[in-house]
Amino acid sequence: METAIRDLTEQQEALTNDVSQLKAQMGQILEMLESINLVPPHAHPGEDSRSARILQLFEERLDALEGFKHTGFDVVHLCLFLDIAIPPNFKLPTFDKYRGTSYPWSHLTMYCRKMTPHTHDDTLLIHFFQESLTRATLRWYLGLRHEHIPTWRSLAKGFLNQYKYNMDMVPDRSQLQNMAKGEKEAFKEYARHWGELATCIQPPLSNKEMTPPTILRENGRKRVIKFCESTHQRKGESRDEEREDYARGGNLPYQ
Repeated sequence: METAIRDLTEQQEALTNDVSQLKAQMGQILEMLESINLVPPHAHPGEDSRSARILQLFEERLDALEGFKHTGFDVVHLCLFLDIAIPPNFKLPTFDKYRGTSYPWSHLTMYCRKMTPHTHDDTLLIHFFQESLTRATLRWYLGLRHEHIPTWRSLAKGFLNQYKYNMDMVPDRSQLQNMAKGEKEAFKEYARHWGELATCIQPPLSNKEMTPPTILRENGRKRVIKFCESTHQRKGESRDEEREDYARGGNLPYQ
């Protein structure tokens, strides 16, 4: 990693020197052309302006070659840390991607636990945090600069501040238990979202409380239906037995 960054930096410096030298040479040529009247007496007046336009375009092309210096395309400025040291046998864990819609503290906890062997290395934690982000959250990270996040603590604090609104929207115990599935919401999506919010409740929910209310209601409804069906079946069997007794000479208690 360090070797690759060093090579890119050297290539950039070489390209910068080449462009600077070429522009200096063109400046000298332009000065010479301006000091000499190259327009013949019989030439058309428009040819002079045409030559000037060609020289102007040539200057613009040189400026474009040098333009990368003005657009921030600089390895030193694009990288958060140039001295990052990745262990030889380092294997990047698989992270759940944070989309900016769930509890940010839970995401930080997940990330730190998976990076436990490297919690002493701030640069490594900061560098690979981008691997746990996606979409808008990744764009937020890419907009950061080294002076914004010199330490892992500063990055974690900035991340929590950025997605603080998700922490403010976490429901309490009673609100969570009354959270119903939307009419157009897929059952799987409802269960996932409910589970994410449930992990944010303090103190943690018990195993019994960790079942979404919609599932409880659905299971309860199924149990009621099953009970009614079994009761109805037993009543039917009881009536059949009574009819058999009547056929053998007994009295039928109902018609």
